[in-house]
Amino acid sequence: MQNRILQNNTEAGCMKKRILLLFLALYLNSNLISQEMSPHFIDLQRHKNTPTTPELIGDHMQQILPLQSRLKKIATPEVTVFGYLPYWIRSQAYAHLRFDLLTHIAIFSIEVNADGSLGNAHGWPWNDVINRAHSAGVKVILTATLFSGSDILTLISNPTYKQRFFEGIKAKMVGGQADGVNIDFEGGRSSGWPAKINAFMAELTDYLHREIPGSEVSFAAPVINWGQDFDLPGLAQSCDYLFIMGYAFWGSWSTTSGPNSPLTGPGHNISSSLNSDYNIVVQNTPDRLVLGLPYYGHHWKTATGDAGSSVIEFMASTFFSSSQPGSETYGLLWHESSQTPWYKYHDGDTWHQVWFDDDSSLGLKYDFAMSKNLRGVGMWALGYDGARQELWNLIDFKFGSGQQPVPTMPLSLRILHNDATSVKVEFEAATRATGYFIYRSSDGLTFTDSLYQPGTSGVVDNLQADSLYFFRMRAVNATGLSAPTEVLAAVPKNTVFQTLVVNGFDRTAGTNNTLDYIRQHAQAIHAAGFGFSSASNEAIYRNQVSLCDFKVVDWILGDESTADDTFNSIEQDSIKVFLDSGGRLFVSGSEIGWDLQEKGSSADRDFYHNYLKADYVDDAPNGQKATYYSLNPVGNSGIGGSEIFTFDDGSQGTFEIDWPDAIRPMNGSDFFMEYTGVVSASSGGAGVLFKGLFPGATADTGAVATLAVPFETIYPQEKREMLMADILEFLSSGIEDSDNSNTDKVPDSFSLLQNYPNPFNSRTTIAYELPLPGSVELVLFNIRGEKVWRTTQNHESGGQYSIKWHGQNSAGLTVSSGIYYYRVRFAAENGQIYRQSRRMSFLK
Repeated sequence: MQNRILQNNTEAGCMKKRILLLFLALYLNSNLISQEMSPHFIDLQRHKNTPTTPELIGDHMQQILPLQSRLKKIATPEVTVFGYLPYWIRSQAYAHLRFDLLTHIAIFSIEVNADGSLGNAHGWPWNDVINRAHSAGVKVILTATLFSGSDILTLISNPTYKQRFFEGIKAKMVGGQADGVNIDFEGGRSSGWPAKINAFMAELTDYLHREIPGSEVSFAAPVINWGQDFDLPGLAQSCDYLFIMGYAFWGSWSTTSGPNSPLTGPGHNISSSLNSDYNIVVQNTPDRLVLGLPYYGHHWKTATGDAGSSVIEFMASTFFSSSQPGSETYGLLWHESSQTPWYKYHDGDTWHQVWFDDDSSLGLKYDFAMSKNLRGVGMWALGYDGARQELWNLIDFKFGSGQQPVPTMPLSLRILHNDATSVKVEFEAATRATGYFIYRSSDGLTFTDSLYQPGTSGVVDNLQADSLYFFRMRAVNATGLSAPTEVLAAVPKNTVFQTLVVNGFDRTAGTNNTLDYIRQHAQAIHAAGFGFSSASNEAIYRNQVSLCDFKVVDWILGDESTADDTFNSIEQDSIKVFLDSGGRLFVSGSEIGWDLQEKGSSADRDFYHNYLKADYVDDAPNGQKATYYSLNPVGNSGIGGSEIFTFDDGSQGTFEIDWPDAIRPMNGSDFFMEYTGVVSASSGGAGVLFKGLFPGATADTGAVATLAVPFETIYPQEKREMLMADILEFLSSGIEDSDNSNTDKVPDSFSLLQNYPNPFNSRTTIAYELPLPGSVELVLFNIRGEKVWRTTQNHESGGQYSIKWHGQNSAGLTVSSGIYYYRVRFAAENGQIYRQSRRMSFLK
């Protein structure tokens, strides 16, 4: 037996060695390809038709400011923090740049031709960037790009072409008061290349130092000196410093999954680069090296879920702004060999892997750079972290104030029913937090009340029953406050909550997400008379809130799209179980079909077709962007009556819906909303609904209403509330013990509640509460006091009741628009008589 175990262990050891050798061989082969595929070049090609973001340029008539003294010293001694700023980054990412934590910002790019002339300058000078940078004491560097080896050799070998380039780049620098130039020439490979590029750089440096005293000249250098194509010590001496592109160890060309920027591990990595390729420079002139690191990663379909799995398909390069939340969804993994994070998930029959860098892995590489006494660090590229603050906080901690960063934002927030006058607030612990503040508001805009909370759950009490409250949170430590969470809401109510609002609108890039669009949903649900809880979608996929604890769910998606996932696989599974169990779902969003059907997997399409009951037709009605901005009801559902519903074209305070999906019914659903002026049968409509058994159901009737326009963008408020009331009535009908007819709890006193919705156009609900058994009669009057409609006298037990009125008189004819009054007379068995009246508005 021992010999057999020894033999098996020996065979296993040999197998591991063979796998390691295969992994290493694949790794080396991948990197031989990567040297020809710089991420700078790949991204530039991807965005060759993308216009420069206008906010970067600003106003060309604005005076350009000269470089000022630094407002905040990065560190002592000074450490260079050098970031490339591509012309295609979105305005929201630009708005979150921390100029106080940079020393250099490299404008990417001005394109160079083989004859030394300058090509596309992408809007240079960027007045807004220059002035913001110079005001903060940040140097502005022009990046000159050329990615053809033959063109580079032509340029650097011809004196006339060189001089033309020197004079052209000088003119651009002077015109925009740039403080230096970064040469990003990639692809040069030939006999004599090292000497030629070094001589070119030395001439350029001498020229610019002479013509523009104090200017800087740098070169974007490869992380690995493949084939000894560069004389790196000579190149470092020929200019002021080198920016080492410390990334693209794995990429679109790779046959296995792996780290984009490994610090350690087999084969080539950041450590081996500095210890081998750049060893002489590190030993002699480390102040001429800036270690550039990635704010991006890679996403592959893979054969298995194992690290280093063979690749089935390269999906995309991913920005930190999407990779970090992805890791929070599926669970962050740590690759010990390379000292980098990654995550994986299973989509149907396919594994997906995403490898990227976060504040942990970048922090280790920053420490390594500083241990080598390098000039500083840099990144490709600024803006790839979007609005997130983790990487800025890391720079501040390592090279800025040295203070512990503020806490991360609390995640998985949920506001849950507790009792008639209180709600429970629960969330996940934030990193570096010592406590939390819960902020309360009555309108979701102004948060004046705050409550300190030491732990991750608490109760907010002394609330008014049946009133609407909004909440958000911030974590706190000695340094300061975290960013605020999204806004959530709740209505404390005497009855058991059966409605949940889920905020799944996380997208911030390319949209106007103020993180408070639950306001429009909450106000409409409250106006319809429903109490509710709310939760972030993170609380759903982390199993901290079960959809099956609720009867009705309103899921907010805004214009959430492919980059952020409308529904990830975990959320899809939760909704399947919910609908199969008889749940009722309302979901609205403009990119659901685009994401799940047009760009989704087979599992995504199955979910969209069989559970959201929709079929994607086009990315906009009739394929026309920014053309249709109104809806009209269709079909026999009664939802919306005969009203026209308009949605935001960008002028109504939410966000423009210029690409709303065109959809049609599928697998038993029907239209309930179409785009005005569009033939829905052929070109697609705006909303579908279904009530019946879902694929996994046996007996429980579920329901779904899918709207391809974000509900929060519909205006005005009265129309929005009318639509929500109708949708809730459709979803909740047939549910036993619904919010507005729960008789489990006997009220303490008689009360006639305000009808909902109000005003209304097709139906409204009148609710009342009885403290004792007795006889009840409801009568409706017009403004002249004439009786319009009445119920028969019913004997009812103590409890809560509701009656629906459809705007018809006792003869069954629709009444005129106007003001009406309703009165309830209640004769209790103890002999007491109660009367109460209220007013309502009927609009046809």
